[in-house]
Amino acid sequence: MAKKQIFIFIIVGLTAYSCKEVAEKKLNGNDFEAIKSLIEKSDSLSTDKKKFIIDNLARDMTSLPEPAPTFRDQIAKIGVDYEINRRLIENNKKLKNLLKLKEVEAIPFDGTLNMKFQCSNTFDKGILYAIVEYRYVDRYDNTILKKTVKITDELANGFKNGDFEVTMRGLSITLSDFNFERRDKKVFLNDLTVDVLNIVFSDKSSIGNL
Repeated sequence: MAKKQIFIFIIVGLTAYSCKEVAEKKLNGNDFEAIKSLIEKSDSLSTDKKKFIIDNLARDMTSLPEPAPTFRDQIAKIGVDYEINRRLIENNKKLKNLLKLKEVEAIPFDGTLNMKFQCSNTFDKGILYAIVEYRYVDRYDNTILKKTVKITDELANGFKNGDFEVTMRGLSITLSDFNFERRDKKVFLNDLTVDVLNIVFSDKSSIGNL
């Protein structure tokens, strides 16, 4: 979206003449309260976006760039930053909630973990694979298990909402190191955590921390 269009969106509903008059001025401390008032009165902005714009504009007042941009251009730039930040927060939340570990069955003699996941996929495009970190830290803060693996769409049933199972083999598992319980002659590990570090979509775009 062009800066001019973003600014028009930000100031819609305000008094056109007064807004234009202040907006075309270069950044300066004397007109900050006037532009702040215009932003606060806008019906088109959420409370969070108003605060973000005002806070960042106030910060800019403490160290004016050279040459100083107009209020119009600076508010448009801050508006873009807000949208990027908002999408980043939303995507990180989706990433965090993508996979939930429901159950971990351990077969210690051959180092196997059978894991059942619940997938909650709210992304609007297909996921090709996810980079996932498994970790177990005991009560003394010792890292007993830490492994990063790739879970593909084939393993995860296309990352459709619902449950799926993944098996990991060849691990060094000593039950005494884990918090575990026995049910129906099977051993289940407790407190194993799983974090989705990164996902790659079908179009090869990606989000995450890698």
